[in-house]
Amino acid sequence: MKHPVKRREQGRRSFEFAWPVEQEHRWIEAAPFDLQTGVVGSKGKYLIGTGAASIYKPLESASGLFKNFVRVEAKPTALQAFTDKYGMLGIGETVVLRKGAPVIFDAESYDSWTEEMASLRRAVQLWDAINSYQSGQQRDLRKLIEWSDRTSVKYHWQGHLEWIATLKIHPELLERVKYPDLVQPALHFLKRTVDGKLKQFPSGPQLLWDRGELHVFIRPQSLIAGMWLQFALAIEGDRQYRTCKGCGRWFEVGGGQKRSDAETCGPSCRKRRERTRKEVKR
Repeated sequence: MKHPVKRREQGRRSFEFAWPVEQEHRWIEAAPFDLQTGVVGSKGKYLIGTGAASIYKPLESASGLFKNFVRVEAKPTALQAFTDKYGMLGIGETVVLRKGAPVIFDAESYDSWTEEMASLRRAVQLWDAINSYQSGQQRDLRKLIEWSDRTSVKYHWQGHLEWIATLKIHPELLERVKYPDLVQPALHFLKRTVDGKLKQFPSGPQLLWDRGELHVFIRPQSLIAGMWLQFALAIEGDRQYRTCKGCGRWFEVGGGQKRSDAETCGPSCRKRRERTRKEVKR
């Protein structure tokens, strides 16, 4: 008997990810609560969702979601607006409003949101700087990657510093990255960063039905995992992105998504763009 399992057609997606977006999100003052010990931590600002949830597929409907995320302002109102559109990150914890109050599950702290935004922003900025450097624009990468001497190279960004390779820290890399090259140290550090986040926020393989056949898909376990996976796939495929002239959000162009000369991310934005052009001509 022939099993309905076939090699995936070229160009067919390799991931499957659906994620809920609740009707409303709001900020609350709460404290982290350890269910095992009963210990209550210091109060902080937390985001929660309420109401019925709708389901969407982030990696398909928002092809440049990771780039949109890193450009959100680190302000509660801006973070809430992002959540209202795309859902929670999936980094929730248990909190309590006050002593004796009911426990709330899956609240996401403001500090965790800003920390994850900064981590992804640093990685995306480095990737953009590598691409710019290879196109002849060297300034951005020189700001991020620096050789202290011939045996030590580091990454630094707005007070965040990490050694990429020295005689004591990852000395094996000194055989692969040669002074005064900037691209190879940057790529190794980018790989280290992305691998760490893919491990922290995992995506797992799973056999799923697709058009009557079984295929292996990668399935992220959270929205933040999905955005890191989307970024990793962008690095692998050297994908190109552009801001939509209808809504201002980033979207992928070329590579089977949108035409390389596309100016909008979808039909609704294309119509909005056309209406704007007509109004300008009047």
